[in-house]
Amino acid sequence: MYAYPGGFVDYNEDPAVACLRELKEECYLDGISQKLVTAAGNPTRDPKKHIVSIVYEVQVAEDAKPKAGDDAATAKFYNLIDILKMKGKLAFDHYEILYNHIKSGYPQYKEI
Repeated sequence: MYAYPGGFVDYNEDPAVACLRELKEECYLDGISQKLVTAAGNPTRDPKKHIVSIVYEVQVAEDAKPKAGDDAATAKFYNLIDILKMKGKLAFDHYEILYNHIKSGYPQYKEI
């Protein structure tokens, strides 16, 4: 399944800092800036346990190239609309998070 890069916030770590650290660990990308998208906490979203995700949109350099990190098989950039066509192939509730983010943050995609 496809999934956003992510991980857990360390003790005494700000979630915004954890977001950039996890992006570096998972994809070898340096985040330039991040913007909070949502906090997703449906108790059934992860079959292992109740996980709350704090989701950020992160900007990276235009020429950045992701590379699979410590626990990812692959890492690649995808067009947002192409990802929406992958419904059923995204892990957990990542599809719903992306769909809601596009609907609320990208008015040019109002047709989705």
